[in-house]
Amino acid sequence: MAVVGLVLARTSRSFSRSGSVQLSSGLRRYHEDAKFKTFGCGSAIASSSLATEMIIGKPVDEASLLKNTDISSHLKLPPVKIHCSVLAEEAIQAAIADYKQKQAAASEV
Repeated sequence: MAVVGLVLARTSRSFSRSGSVQLSSGLRRYHEDAKFKTFGCGSAIASSSLATEMIIGKPVDEASLLKNTDISSHLKLPPVKIHCSVLAEEAIQAAIADYKQKQAAASEV
């Protein structure tokens, strides 16, 4: 099983079964940068790379709409490799949830 971790620099970090993700969202709440760290096959690496490219420059809420089907259809992944795109989606979703939780906690202070 591939381990996918996306690193979207500086603001929020999340750990899930799909790896670690760190989101960077500036004052305008756009993803400023995205990096990934993947341990697995070429399909896992390609899925992570494409996922980061697809969310750079997008608002957090729009990036949360990214689905594994967007990734797998663009890469034309065979059915046996769909789980690679699922891991990339899960990593992004976990980081966005963590980012929103931290933003909510910061606004309460």
